[in-house]
This record gives sequence, structure tokens and C-alpha cells, in this order.
Amino acid sequence: MHRAVWILTLLLASWPALAWGQTKEVAPATARDEYLLWLEERSMLRQAERVALSISGSGVQWKYAYAAPQTRQAVRRASVWLLDYGGSVIPRPHKSVVATWGDTALWDAFQDIGIDLLHTGPINRSGGVEDRDYTPTTDGWFDPIALEIDPQFGTSAEYRQMVKVAGEHRGLIAGDLVPLHTGTGPDFRLAARAYKDYPGMYAMVEIGKEDWPLLPKVDDPWKGELVPKSAAVTLTKKGYLPGLVNSNDAAEDSKERSGWSATGQVVGADGKTRRWVYLTYFKRGQPVLNWLDPSYAGPKVVMGDLTNMVHNLGARVMRLDAVPFTGVEPDDRAKATTKHYQHPLSILRTKELAFMTRRLGGWTFHELNVPLKQLKKFTQDGPDLSYDFFTRAQYLHALVNGDAGPLRLAHQMLLDEDVQPIGLVHDLQNHDEITYQLVELKEREDETFTVNGKKTTGKALRDGMLREMRDRLVGDAISYTMLYRSEKDGLATTFPGTAIGQQLLQV
Repeated sequence: MHRAVWILTLLLASWPALAWGQTKEVAPATARDEYLLWLEERSMLRQAERVALSISGSGVQWKYAYAAPQTRQAVRRASVWLLDYGGSVIPRPHKSVVATWGDTALWDAFQDIGIDLLHTGPINRSGGVEDRDYTPTTDGWFDPIALEIDPQFGTSAEYRQMVKVAGEHRGLIAGDLVPLHTGTGPDFRLAARAYKDYPGMYAMVEIGKEDWPLLPKVDDPWKGELVPKSAAVTLTKKGYLPGLVNSNDAAEDSKERSGWSATGQVVGADGKTRRWVYLTYFKRGQPVLNWLDPSYAGPKVVMGDLTNMVHNLGARVMRLDAVPFTGVEPDDRAKATTKHYQHPLSILRTKELAFMTRRLGGWTFHELNVPLKQLKKFTQDGPDLSYDFFTRAQYLHALVNGDAGPLRLAHQMLLDEDVQPIGLVHDLQNHDEITYQLVELKEREDETFTVNGKKTTGKALRDGMLREMRDRLVGDAISYTMLYRSEKDGLATTFPGTAIGQQLLQV
């Protein structure tokens, strides 16, 4: 009875319009509304929703086992890889970078010398958006703003052709996934305008107007400014932020940063003017995704990117960038400190990405420079392979110093922790530096080891290797080689660059 009355009431309420054909007058779209729609159409969140339709409700997602790592299967299928970053490629005349990668003659050469996988590095459109203008990447395409391939690299059709040509030569293609952050593209602009679910996509907080004096001055409406540590501490005590976060940028002032950046005044979709503070582990143009928000907007975007690369474009291996940072929580409110590295949430999310990739028929490897005990937490049920951060510096030390003692010790540590070398990607260099961080020795600095028949502590061995690296490979020794990061525990060069430097020293 009540239901019938309710329905009748609705019908009666709409009767005048139904009877006389009246329609509610629709106000014309404002410039702000048009811009919001322009941004939304180009956003990763919208693109991810479309990509999901390609497998949701389909038997595609039930074809492959995915619970356990498939290390040996991945290595048997492709054991010799070539990493070729798109930004460093000189393409063939009148061809794009992706089309150059898909050239049959190139794959003939790969097959002749035994290369069976090409890792392209990140090639999504990256950088930012200012009004309706796209701005270039600020971090080598590790600041994605769309799921499509950057037009300066090529097209989706060319990518699929590359996969086809590689397959005809029994080769595979590997891509990059950036689960930590994005650029300042359409999604971030919509988040700053408090539009739909977009604010939940990022680790960002609206700051009350009464507290705007704590924030840095921002003259450019499209830029962000670093929040000073003192201001971040105050914002933490006021309940806005979880606390300070260590910046991992290579900039000299990284240790002085709070880990947070601020927007200027932004007029929202509802007409309200807001200012936001957002998490930036690296550059201020790389807002961090929120992996635990009720909207699940951040995970949706990353899963959409992953699905597009593996299922739609045909990549079989995905590199997971900077995975140990995908979780943050308050640690000590009084000191405004946080737990934000190797957080349990980051372990969980890394495993989810590995599960999804295997579920679609691919494999993953992750960039994870952590002690061996922590590595095992991430890799149990997680990625199939991991970058070898455990012997790379020791190999270089042996080449430069003629001393293989630290290398033998590093391999013994792998065996002691039951980390099999087959599960490690033994590369000559990571994407931006030869790291000498030696985190295992730092973790075990008080332990005593025997190296070359002599007793030494982990700290003494690490300090000695760092000192010899700095003395022999940088500064006056080799003028074009620089130390990397504020800790000066890496080399901003390549293995070939180091080899050339060694030859110059001998001359």
C-alpha cells in the first residue's frame, strides 16, 4: 500500500511535465564545466574504467594460474634482456621509436646474438597539463598522466606490431608500471578541483582556509611548492598530515624536505576555492597515489595501466617501479614521524600487481633495494623476479679494484638467506645510476665477516668500498663522472663509462 502510494506520488509530481510536454530548463555549460569534462575525458581514471571492460565478466581472467611466482617459467621463456629507454633511442628515418623497436632487421640481429626480450622502459604520455597544454616529462617518463603511449614514441598499433615481430623471433616485450605516483596531468587537476572520486586517487589533504598562512606562497597556479618541515610538523599536529616523509629525490636539498608539496588556490567544481597539500616522495610534479582510500581510484588507475599493457598491447613482462613506498601512516605524532618505507601495505599491493600480471599471462620484476630478509617478504607470492641490488656494486668493485672478496661474500649472503640467483635480474645498471648503497652491509654493519682471510665488520667493509669508489671513479680521477644522491653512495654513469674511465686512468 505504501509503495503504491509512493509511486503514485511520483507520477503526480511529474504529471504537469508529462501532460504538457514541459521539460526542465537546462542551464548552459560554463567554461569551468567544459574544462572539467575535457580533463575527465583524458584522465587515467576514465581510461582505466574503459580498459576494465575488456576483461570484466570475461573468461580471459580465468586462463592462467597466478597465486605463486613463476620464476623458472619466466627465465626459460626469456633469459637475456636488452633495456632500451625510449628517450635515448635515435629512430630510423621516418619511423617512430616504437616502429624502430619493431623493425624485423633489428629482431633478426637480436636473435643472432641471443637477446630474447626487449625492455622499453616507461613510454606512457607523461609530464603534466597546464590549462589544455601538455607539458613534458620531468623524470624520464616516470610521471605518467595517461594510459596511452606518448605520441612522440609511437602508437598502439605500432606497439602491437612490435609485439608481433618479437613473437615471430621468439622474443618478448617488457614494459614499465609506475605504482607510486603520476605527473600533474588531468587526474591531478581534477583532484585539486574536488571533482568526483579524483581527490581519493592521491595522498592529498584539503587545508582549511584559516591555516593557509602555514603554506608556501604559490605564484603559478599550475605549479606546486615544497612545504617546509616546520609547517609540515604544525599541519601534522593539527591533524591534517600523518607526518614527515623522507624525500628520495636526487637533489642536494632532499634531506631538508618534508615530503609534502602545496598547491596554490584552486577553484573547485563546486565553485569553492581550496588549497591542498599532497605527498611527493621525489619531485613536486609527482603526486603520490593513495593505495588505501574508499574510492580505490588510485589502484583502479594502476590496474588499468597494467591491464592495458599486458592484455591489450601484448607486453609479457612488467617492471614494478619503486614499490616499497606505496604505504604511509603516522608513527610518532609528537615528533611528526611516519612509517612510510616497506610498509605492510606496500607488500600487499606489490603482490596484488604480481597476481594481476600473472592472471593475464605475464610476469613481473620489481625495483627493490632492501635487505635480503625484507626482499623475501615482498617476493613470497609476489613478483616473479627482482633487480639484483645485492651483487652489482661488488662486481664493479672487483673490476675496478681487482678484489673479488666482497663479491664472494655477497653471493654467500644470498645462499645463506635462500635467495636464489635465478630469481634476480642481473643488470649492468639501473635506470639512473650505479648504486653503491650496499644496503645488506648497512643492515648488518655490526656483524663480523671474513673477507680475503681477514675479519671485518659490515660497516668497515661498506665504508671502505664507498671510499675506494669515490677515490677511483669520481672527481679528479674521472672528470665527467659524478656522485649520485645527497648520500653520495652511487655513480651517475654507466658500466661502459666506468670502463672508459678506467682506461683513462691507466693511460
